[in-house]
Amino acid sequence: MARIVDRIQHFLRSPAGRKAAERVQRELAKPQNQQKLRGLLTRLSGRRR
Repeated sequence: MARIVDRIQHFLRSPAGRKAAERVQRELAKPQNQQKLRGLLTRLSGRRR
């Protein structure tokens, strides 16, 4: 069975994977989504302590 990383890399090389990656990049370019992501990272980093 292929490792999960190998499966992800295979998906990202496929046409559907490239399309999904482009959509993610477009969404991350929006300031509102950047703010949400920063909030999520702050919450997650606080849990490790």
